[in-house]
Amino acid sequence: MNLHAKNVAVQSGIPNDLINQTVFFMKTRNKINTRTAQLYLKSHQHFVKTESKSSKKDLSSFYVEIFEDFLPEPLVLTILMDAPTPQTFHLSI
Repeated sequence: MNLHAKNVAVQSGIPNDLINQTVFFMKTRNKINTRTAQLYLKSHQHFVKTESKSSKKDLSSFYVEIFEDFLPEPLVLTILMDAPTPQTFHLSI
């Protein structure tokens, strides 16, 4: 599954330095697909824009997918956080 997730991340245009984080993100959510990889990349890029460019950190994440009949596609909320601990955490609901 690691190889498949890595291939999906590469095909999704994920930069080499974010491949492992993206693979972990997709595997944690049990959603190994292009959409999830691109969501991680988009969230990470947003975080980088708001933080100083000189500090590069592993980020913890909070991920929620909401399925409702009236929505054309699931509502996805991904929050990336700079955890005050050396270990990263990934929570999915």
